[in-house]
Amino acid sequence: CVLKRMTICLIVRNKTHINFNQFTHDETDVCVSLYTRDDKRQKQKSSDHADNTRNRTMTSNVNSKLNALFSLEGKTAAITGAGGVLFGAVARGLGQLGVKVASLDLRLNEAQKTADEIKAAGGNAMAAEIDVLKPESVTKAKDTVLAQFSRVDILINGAGGNHPKAITKQEEGLFFPDLSVDGIRFTFDLNIMGTVIPSMIFGKVMIQQGEGVIIN
Repeated sequence: CVLKRMTICLIVRNKTHINFNQFTHDETDVCVSLYTRDDKRQKQKSSDHADNTRNRTMTSNVNSKLNALFSLEGKTAAITGAGGVLFGAVARGLGQLGVKVASLDLRLNEAQKTADEIKAAGGNAMAAEIDVLKPESVTKAKDTVLAQFSRVDILINGAGGNHPKAITKQEEGLFFPDLSVDGIRFTFDLNIMGTVIPSMIFGKVMIQQGEGVIIN
């Protein structure tokens, strides 16, 4: 009897035709129950497989449409402040999307580090020194980018920051009226003029190209 029950399980698992006449009434009930459960499981697996296939197809189609609309692959982005934490991350992210990245920073070694990380991940990048407050420095950086990549599709003005003399320190009794005018002026120039000057110089390239994007 035990052997027959084991045989029933094996028959059901292998989907072999079952001759119910060879079993007793109780054994037939067991066999029908096992066969029914197995049949339901297989139908559910087939249904799940069909759903997964359909979902993968839909996802692939959506991704294809999004890539066609918004893909940045092959574009060139010049990013000031790319040697810093925030815009270094932006540069690496764009590199992963297939963007050719010009890593620009006042600290050339930090800009180069970002470019090297992008290239190590399989991307295309270069580094150049830039002082966003000096038009001649920005022009030189622009020429370097054009020599390498021939065009600039995106300018991201990431350079900016603060100055110790433009920061209030309540614990030290230093409040807004006590701040240094020079410190405030430096901070204003860095964040405002440091955006305006690169936009003017790289903007000329984009006008000549007939297209381009500036992100501040």
